[in-house]
Amino acid sequence: MFTAASDPFLFRLAVFALAIFVGWVSASRTLRGHRQAFVVVAGLIAAAISSGAILIVGVSPAGPPRSLSFAALLLVSAGVVAGLLIAARRISADKRRAG
Repeated sequence: MFTAASDPFLFRLAVFALAIFVGWVSASRTLRGHRQAFVVVAGLIAAAISSGAILIVGVSPAGPPRSLSFAALLLVSAGVVAGLLIAARRISADKRRAG
């Protein structure tokens, strides 16, 4: 009946587009004071995604899937680093306020 619904590429593309849209809406409606916490959570999610990318890069033979996984791993690494930097900045700000 619906041949496009069984196409895994279209399904994955739709999930990817939906994830981008939900992330954009969530980030745009976050209050300014909560944005740092939002980025920290996003960094933690990126760390979870990176474990899957590392697995694919290590297991897949050379080709497009491995190249795309490596590119995703680079992008996710930037998210993890951003989350760690913001977390460190929040911790230092809290220490200054407390001390």
